[in-house]
Amino acid sequence: FKEYKLNYFMKYADFLYQLKRYEQSLSVFSDAYSHAANKTAEQERLYADILLANNKSKEAMDLLSGLLKKGKGDEKLLVDLKKAYLQVNGSVSGYDAYIQPLIDTMKQATRAGLDLKMLDEKAPSFTLKVLNGNMVSLEDLKGKVVILDFWATWCGPCKASFPAMKSAINKYAADSSVVFLFIDCMERVKDPSEMISSFLSKNEYPFKVLLDSESIVAEKYGIKGIPNKIIIDKNGSIRFRIVGFEGGSDAAVEKLSAMIEEVRKG
Repeated sequence: FKEYKLNYFMKYADFLYQLKRYEQSLSVFSDAYSHAANKTAEQERLYADILLANNKSKEAMDLLSGLLKKGKGDEKLLVDLKKAYLQVNGSVSGYDAYIQPLIDTMKQATRAGLDLKMLDEKAPSFTLKVLNGNMVSLEDLKGKVVILDFWATWCGPCKASFPAMKSAINKYAADSSVVFLFIDCMERVKDPSEMISSFLSKNEYPFKVLLDSESIVAEKYGIKGIPNKIIIDKNGSIRFRIVGFEGGSDAAVEKLSAMIEEVRKG
């Protein structure tokens, strides 16, 4: 199989799956999947969906647990994994004991692969307007760990990272010394305020969004591409930069948490 043929058959299988022609979808996808040398997380997730739709619960469970261990888990994966576990075992008894080692493995692997060597750059000062709110100044946040998330409404990877960011915010909700600011920049429309408000409301994201309408702050911070996350310590120094998003909310939260903890220790 040539790579382009594999991609074609996998997309065709996805099309059949969306039409709920599950048996045909499984037949097409499993053949293409068996010939794929390098399988992406997205392909494995789709295969798990197709397997579940065909009551191939044990195979789906094995695939999903492997993805979780590799840091490719998110809320939907956990829902699907629990569903597969229930179908295989007849009840969810013992599920927590089953899943915890998988999560522990993911956390250990994520942290082991991190480069926690900190930067030491002075964070440029700024004052920006909060969406539907007052002004916020970085100077007013001295003494706190500040996470800046540069994004735009047109940026798919930015929005793909937001479930992880919501989880991170919830994790530190009781800690007033950690502040998350989402800086909207590089927009292609003059005033994206209404789009942003609608998007936040629809997805129930508790984000404090700052409007960098001319991308002046983004330029100050050397932002060339988004998503781009910057972690600033309590003394106003940039300690970490995270560029892009590779998928896997659980691993993303673990990575960000490890960096926040390192900054606090420093």
